[in-house]
Amino acid sequence: MKSNCIFCQVVAGKIPCYKIFENEHFLGLLDIFPVIEGHALIIPKKHYRWVHEVKEFGQFWQVAQKVALAQINGLKASTVVFATAGFQVPHAHIHVMPMPPIGQGEFLPGVESAKRIKVTPQELQKTAASLRKTL
Repeated sequence: MKSNCIFCQVVAGKIPCYKIFENEHFLGLLDIFPVIEGHALIIPKKHYRWVHEVKEFGQFWQVAQKVALAQINGLKASTVVFATAGFQVPHAHIHVMPMPPIGQGEFLPGVESAKRIKVTPQELQKTAASLRKTL
């Protein structure tokens, strides 16, 4: 754990989150500055700087897939976009973003440059509960 890493602090329970998945190695949570409703992050519990450094790489992506399927089923997304840029937070993470049905929204060009939406803590709690139920 790196004491100055926000995601390490989330894993340690020092910062609250809207958890949607957890196992021995990974934590899935809602992004509090989402691009779209249901925008989730998958983070390793151990600190790695980059996604490609995560030792359980395959498991990392399996968790992302599990969350994506929950988004498709629970939020009626048409598909899911994954992004791993990681320049804003120096801890490996996968963005998992559900896309609305065709004709009801736009494709998101890039997570780090995309316009963010405003959500309330209550909306985040409701979405997290819905996704946990679907998982």
